[in-house]
Amino acid sequence: MKQIIAMHGWGGDSNNWQSWIPLFLKNEWIWQSCDRGYGEIKPFRAQWLRERTHQASEKRIIISHSLGIHLLEKEVLQRATHVVLLSSFSRFLPENRKNSRALRTALKGMATAIGLPKEKEMMRNFLVKSAKPYPSKLIPLGPLQKGLSLTGRKQLLGDLELLANTDCIPIGFPKNSKVLVIHGKEDSILSQHVKNNLINDLKDHLGYEPNHWIIENEGHFLLLPELITRIKNWMDLN
Repeated sequence: MKQIIAMHGWGGDSNNWQSWIPLFLKNEWIWQSCDRGYGEIKPFRAQWLRERTHQASEKRIIISHSLGIHLLEKEVLQRATHVVLLSSFSRFLPENRKNSRALRTALKGMATAIGLPKEKEMMRNFLVKSAKPYPSKLIPLGPLQKGLSLTGRKQLLGDLELLANTDCIPIGFPKNSKVLVIHGKEDSILSQHVKNNLINDLKDHLGYEPNHWIIENEGHFLLLPELITRIKNWMDLN
């Protein structure tokens, strides 16, 4: 059995994966998309489907974007055989106090805007920054564009606090999994220092160097269509 559990990042929803799903279903993968319930879609926590008998070819793959890896339950993480990290991080705030202070102030400003008239402007600015170097209209429509639910707004605020407090690889990250990390070279959300931290933390945790792709002319949202096929090919070969 070949399974995928996908987790979107802060401000996203399960619709982020709509362009991914057809290729995998066509090739007999079982796909489940988690959802935090920020907007019109109800929260959904995926669980691995159990095989009746163990098979050496069984694959349980997590694909997560940005904060997504920190939003999964450790029981799901622990059973993954492969992990694909898109624009991810272990610690979001840089260790440099000056840089960390400035970014923490920006995050507090975002948190303050949630639920107030300036909320829409804050979310629009975040989407523009996430999409660079592409126009933000190319990002799949989600809660930040279509509107937050009342409970979703509280969830979004709580997850923003979680993002600010990340300081390591999440508990339950499987030490024996095969890991692919993908970062956009033009990412306007993650600093190079934060990207490097993730790779170093993974090396210490896994005991080996993970696969790391740096994609030219791509930002935080990684909108290059061919990337989906490249990732599937990696899954097939590993």
